[in-house]
Amino acid sequence: KILDLLLQPQALLVTELALRGEDILEVCPNLPPKEIGSVLGKLLSFVLENPEANRKDSLIPLLPK
Repeated sequence: KILDLLLQPQALLVTELALRGEDILEVCPNLPPKEIGSVLGKLLSFVLENPEANRKDSLIPLLPK
């Protein structure tokens, strides 16, 4: 289990997240585009603490309503 986690690639940059800005706008069409960077930053912080969560199905529920 620990070896699996160590070998699993981790997102260290916003560009390595499973979600892109376009994905966020599809799910949150009323979100002002200037807030996308902030949302991506929060998602990256979450993924740094929970590397296994760098999947669309894990990140979409975290998006603002």
